Amino acid sequence: MFRGIVFDLDGTLLDSKLCFDSIRKQLEIPHGKLILEYLEKIPTAQRTIKHKILHEIELNAAKSAPLFPGVATFINALNASGIKLGIFTRNNRQVTEWVVNQYRLPSI
Repeated sequence: MFRGIVFDLDGTLLDSKLCFDSIRKQLEIPHGKLILEYLEKIPTAQRTIKHKILHEIELNAAKSAPLFPGVATFINALNASGIKLGIFTRNNRQVTEWVVNQYRLPSI
């Protein structure tokens, strides 16, 4: 038996339409570079500004994205069964918490 289930957020629970090439372009990150890893290597002042922009991109995407059909029912059934749930995502915590609260998902 397993102890819990961990879900990704975008494309698994949430039907978000994040386009990583577009995000790289908006943040002036070279094509093919990993966004978060790239941001960690730039000067602090630039990193702070770009993280704020990234936060807004992620939040806007979350606000315009529905959960996939059946997700809320499935998550609530798992929770009612006592199965521990988690989300593992590269989105920032505030956006993830917004999704959980917006869709009244159990604390995962």
